Amino acid sequence: VFKHLHFHEQTMIEVCSYTLLIYIPYLIAEALEMSGIVATLFAGISVKHYVASNLTVESQQKAKFLVRMMAYVTETTVFLNLGLSVFGQSLLTNFVQIRPTLRPTGTIP
Repeated sequence: VFKHLHFHEQTMIEVCSYTLLIYIPYLIAEALEMSGIVATLFAGISVKHYVASNLTVESQQKAKFLVRMMAYVTETTVFLNLGLSVFGQSLLTNFVQIRPTLRPTGTIP
């Protein structure tokens, strides 16, 4: 597709279509109730192998920056969610959730 469409003048269209080639298999897999993560993994490997070499140098740099930025933002979001969830629950809620698991072992009467 990238060899024949000649997006070389519009780098943003090139980067957007590059990103969509990775995201569309995820949407299809989720719609079919299959693993979207596995679909994205194989789509990313295929796109990196076959499409990245057909991008212009400027588009390759923009795509690399976009992927790094998205990875940083999602990683930060996950760690903020995990860290803030500790303070969001009260100690009583944690004890109520933990106590039923300890009762069968005999640690708590």
